[in-house]
Amino acid sequence: MPSNVQYVVVENAGYEGECDVAKFGTRWAAERWMERTYSAREIDALHMDICIEEDGQRTYDPCGFGPQ
Repeated sequence: MPSNVQYVVVENAGYEGECDVAKFGTRWAAERWMERTYSAREIDALHMDICIEEDGQRTYDPCGFGPQ
């Protein structure tokens, strides 16, 4: 993947009030940070997800974090 790809941890993912809380260069780093920072209950309640951002475009697919 090109170096301009970022993995963004997002609160309220897909909802009004969506908010970026952290950006990382790898999905692994984003997942580890989110798991250390938030409990499983908080991840669910805050609608946390990790999206891929590349060249100003953002997608949550196929990188959804929780159970599908």
